Amino acid sequence: MRSEEAANGSRAAQISAELFAENVIDIPFVAVYFFGESGTVYRTACAGCVTDEVVPEHLGIEDFGYALTQLLQGKQVLLDTISPGVSLPVAIHWGEQVREVIALPLKQAGSEEAKGFMLVGINPRKRLDTAYSDFFKLVADNVATFISDAEAIQRERVRQVGLAEIDRAKTTFFSNVSHEFRTPLTLIMGPLEDALLDPTLPENTRRELAVAQRNSLRLQKLVNNLLEFSRLEAGKTKTAFESVDLADLTQGLVSGFQSAFAKADLTLEVRLQEIKEPVYVDPDLWEKIVLNLLSNALKFTLSGGVSIQLKEMSGSIQLTVADSGTGIAADELPHLFERFHRIEGARGRSIEGTGIGLALVQELVKLHHGSIDVASEENVGTSFTISIPTGTAHLPPVQMGRTRTPNLNATRLDSFVSEALSWIGDGQESTSVAPTGPSLEAAPSLERWGMRKRVLVADDSADMRAYLSRLLSANFDVEVVADGEEALASIDRRRPDLLVSDVMMPVMDGLTVLAVIRANPETATLPVILLSARAGEEAEIEGLQSGADDYLVKPFSSRELLARVVSVLKIASLRAASDQSLRVSEQRFRALGLASSDVIYCISSDWREM
Repeated sequence: MRSEEAANGSRAAQISAELFAENVIDIPFVAVYFFGESGTVYRTACAGCVTDEVVPEHLGIEDFGYALTQLLQGKQVLLDTISPGVSLPVAIHWGEQVREVIALPLKQAGSEEAKGFMLVGINPRKRLDTAYSDFFKLVADNVATFISDAEAIQRERVRQVGLAEIDRAKTTFFSNVSHEFRTPLTLIMGPLEDALLDPTLPENTRRELAVAQRNSLRLQKLVNNLLEFSRLEAGKTKTAFESVDLADLTQGLVSGFQSAFAKADLTLEVRLQEIKEPVYVDPDLWEKIVLNLLSNALKFTLSGGVSIQLKEMSGSIQLTVADSGTGIAADELPHLFERFHRIEGARGRSIEGTGIGLALVQELVKLHHGSIDVASEENVGTSFTISIPTGTAHLPPVQMGRTRTPNLNATRLDSFVSEALSWIGDGQESTSVAPTGPSLEAAPSLERWGMRKRVLVADDSADMRAYLSRLLSANFDVEVVADGEEALASIDRRRPDLLVSDVMMPVMDGLTVLAVIRANPETATLPVILLSARAGEEAEIEGLQSGADDYLVKPFSSRELLARVVSVLKIASLRAASDQSLRVSEQRFRALGLASSDVIYCISSDWREM
């Protein structure tokens, strides 16, 4: 019996009864009952039953009494009749009335309680010996398992339907929110672009506006991805397949990324074979496929390089993007293309992202009637291979477009490259940054220290590192690092007066860094402020309970950050002064105690000599 054929437990019982009806010699009749609420018993399947009077559709406790109690406990019961005055069915093959019925509990594996029972007629010409009894027990166990499996499958189906509903609601929500983002984004990006064209703009202001523009492009990329994915989910993505020079189109996309790879000190090997067979793709969708794969390779390749290869196969073209990056664990590979799935603890240049990039790539490849495969090994690298059929046999005529020379979407390319450059940084983030942040006079009334305090900033976003450095460098000596491991190395070299750390970072996150600091007696008292995009009371409590001196949620104002930094440093300074005062007092008491002992000893010695 196959559980997949049964929609639920009742259907599984009916299928079982139908099978038993084909074996009337061993089982003249069978009825399956389930226990309902409030002590009721209802029949869910029957085979070989003559009338409802013989095998009632509903039974109560009074129909079985002690026998029902035994069944509820999972015990087998032999009955002479079902109820007083009721005749049992006649065995068709012998014309004899069935004289005995056995009630068999239906127990799930590992449970002593029964969820129902089977009434099974005993062959009147066969003695109920041990072998016959064991046969019935085996039958009941198999039926119970069959019903249990069917119910488990039904529960899983219900769960899958529920998850699908949640996914649809989530996608609808993202679609609506993404649409709402587009208007304010337009009103942000337009004035920013106009302002940056002003030749009289001061350099410091230009630098701040450039950061805002880069991150506006990044936000636009995220919004566009969410909208694209929501359209794919709803089946509303419009495709126009055109015959293009695929090598030339791909080369243009790769060229846009070359500066980012060079800045990251990575090699970029490009081998794009000229395709002789006509290849029909949607240029807009092909751009998204290639840019997502290149961006993903750069993000998770910390050393070595990336290669991109395009070649013609028999009846298809094959695009391969391979890297020497951090790789993917074997247990994560089956989930790699799932929506919103992110690999926890993945080592890369940044851990930011929505988790839909690769899922989007897979769906876009499917729209081209192609396939995508991935091969990866941890600490060795990852390779994505896309295959798309050549010709037009697989494409509906309505989706065919004209042959043209595709133009790259410059805005889309800029958004991908700009985000990639933000992971890399410009390599000039240091204490040499011009002091452009708010001064201490702009903050609440503060004590002055005898020397400038040293602040260590850890954040995986190059723009955020530069921004924090500019805010703090007017009043503090600032050092910036890109992840938790670099922060700990810097602390070992020279302990700072304060650590300002992002929570979510690659290699080692902020909470792990905090735990290491607090576990080391030499750094246990180091003040730490955590920065996080995770808002909410639970996230803040988690950070504070981990030992942080303060927890600041992004976005924050420059005045708020400065005020909190100064507040934490003041408290740390007061704590250090208090500890020093206590140590001095303890030394005095110890000295006084030793001096008192010497005096008493001298007096005692003098007294003994007298």
